[in-house]
Amino acid sequence: MLTKVEELICVECHTKFTIEEGEQKYYSEKGLILPKRCKTCRERKRLSNMYDEILENWSVDAKKESIDYFYNVEEVNQIKNGRKTFVIGRKGSGKTSICQRT
Repeated sequence: MLTKVEELICVECHTKFTIEEGEQKYYSEKGLILPKRCKTCRERKRLSNMYDEILENWSVDAKKESIDYFYNVEEVNQIKNGRKTFVIGRKGSGKTSICQRT
């Protein structure tokens, strides 16, 4: 049975959390420092970092694209200028009714 080490306080959400002896040994053997965030905040941070990386890489790739792949549609300009409306919604949410009413 693993014993628990002293309680730590998460730097993000300020809740108390513990690290089991086995985890502490793992961090020590790998030369890592003990986490300063609870498991929930660490996972949230990891997902946030992943999302940021995807956005950054997508933007870079988009800038490398040739203009030849894109074309201008007059309907898009009308939507952008407010002369046309584009209705988005889930199936069954009443999009057709809204369009027929206006």
